[in-house]
Amino acid sequence: MVTVNLSLNIDDIERYYPENPLDFFKDKKLCLFKACLENYFPGVRWGIQDLLEDLNMEVKTCDNQSCCSGTFFQRNLITRAQFAAINERNIFELNQQAD
Repeated sequence: MVTVNLSLNIDDIERYYPENPLDFFKDKKLCLFKACLENYFPGVRWGIQDLLEDLNMEVKTCDNQSCCSGTFFQRNLITRAQFAAINERNIFELNQQAD
């Protein structure tokens, strides 16, 4: 059984890639999420995508995601069940396209 951890273990990355920790990502497909943050900070996603591509990393944008579940100050507009369902669906979509 393979266990996938959504968080990065920075200590392991530094241990296995001491010369250049970014090499950890070189053989992985990265998927950018279209977040509502873009509404507040236009160009954030494109800037991150350009940076990652300049670092020769494979990047794509998640096309099938649901809307984002909202920023922290919008959290009270939906129920916990709705919040969890949106996030679970988005994690599923990201896992289909990225490592």
